[in-house]
Amino acid sequence: MTNHVAAARRLIEAGRTDLAARELRDAIARDPGDGTAHGLLSLCLTNDGHHPQALAASDAALRLVPEDAFAWRVRTVIFVNLHRSDDAQTAAEQALRLDPGHSQSFVVRGQARLLAGLYESALADF
Repeated sequence: MTNHVAAARRLIEAGRTDLAARELRDAIARDPGDGTAHGLLSLCLTNDGHHPQALAASDAALRLVPEDAFAWRVRTVIFVNLHRSDDAQTAAEQALRLDPGHSQSFVVRGQARLLAGLYESALADF
């Protein structure tokens, strides 16, 4: 993990996703093949309301690390924010397939199901 990615993680934990995004862009400039940096950048961008850019960063992350459950969970959130329920559900299912024991995978699937109007299923996930 680069210093930029480590700094970005600390900034994300502190709620400073705007500053974290800068660090991650620096990390990506140094190593465009850093899938973790692209995935974290997608999280920062969607949290800051930049959903189309977040989706592009998510695309890059998943090209580099297609088996990363975190990247799929973030992608689910992006699709929820874009009101794309079918895509959100598909991404959530992929996250659960890759990491079936992670509670956040159930939370994002619940969000996707809630968006789709599948209230009982969403409640079961939550």
